[in-house]
Amino acid sequence: MRIREAWAYFVMMLKGITQGSWQVVRSAWFGMPAAPAILEMSLGCRSDIEISLFTASIAITPGTIVLGVAAGRGDDNATIFVHSVYDNDRERVMEELKELEASILDLFRGRHR
Repeated sequence: MRIREAWAYFVMMLKGITQGSWQVVRSAWFGMPAAPAILEMSLGCRSDIEISLFTASIAITPGTIVLGVAAGRGDDNATIFVHSVYDNDRERVMEELKELEASILDLFRGRHR
């Protein structure tokens, strides 16, 4: 396993969990309204372990959950459907998901995937 990539993934997850937890706390304490969004994302992850780690990473981040994974057929990539409770800025959520996916791919495949 790549130590530097594992550390980068750990830091990214810690940041995501902290930010997500703060959003949930603000919502509970201060009545911050939910701004839900559902996104569809084609995956660069190919193996079952990459997809599992990616979906688990999303699920443990407060305020997000994976609704489902559609298997790819032939050359098509698998697709996931993600529900974000507090952030309906689809472009920003998609960027964060792509960044998380890149971190996982770096972990398993290295920087030169």
